Amino acid sequence: MPFIGLATACASSFAHLLVIGTPSNSIVYSSGHLSAKDFLRVGIICVVLAFAVLMLLSMLYLPLLGFW
Repeated sequence: MPFIGLATACASSFAHLLVIGTPSNSIVYSSGHLSAKDFLRVGIICVVLAFAVLMLLSMLYLPLLGFW
């Protein structure tokens, strides 16, 4: 069960990569000050950091709950 939650969290974190990922991304993109590659450049960093935090929390928090 915890692996399903981890997989869902990782998949939802890819919304940072795309212009149409979240409504706030679309609003900022429609201003014309950013291009799609700006979202990719920053989004890749966000995805890597989010994945690292999720892995760290899963290694520290899930054993406390008795899942591992």
